[in-house]
Amino acid sequence: MSEPERVFGDIKNNRGFKRFLLRGLPKVNLEVGWLSLAHTC
Repeated sequence: MSEPERVFGDIKNNRGFKRFLLRGLPKVNLEVGWLSLAHTC
């Protein structure tokens, strides 16, 4: 079982992600999808 806080902390600290660049829920969902895809690679 993984801890989701660890993933978000890694994205914030190691990748420097602090804010969403796009506005609107569909665009934010897309941005989160790209971040999670990059995290798993």
